[in-house]
Amino acid sequence: MYGTAPVMMVMLDDAVPPRKGWKWSVIKLGWLRLPFISYSGRVVFYAGWQPNGFFGYKFNIKNSAVQFW
Repeated sequence: MYGTAPVMMVMLDDAVPPRKGWKWSVIKLGWLRLPFISYSGRVVFYAGWQPNGFFGYKFNIKNSAVQFW
């Protein structure tokens, strides 16, 4: 697995202290590559395979009563 540090963290919001910006990683399984990208800011989203192998996507607007995923 490789990507932006820390590689095993899914969202930069989870860091202490929380950070903003882009995060990406790629899980290598032989010839297969499983991508992951996330963004933390006013909008929070991710899409792809997380470090634990779970595939998902999420889109939220912070401090909004309406949430999507």
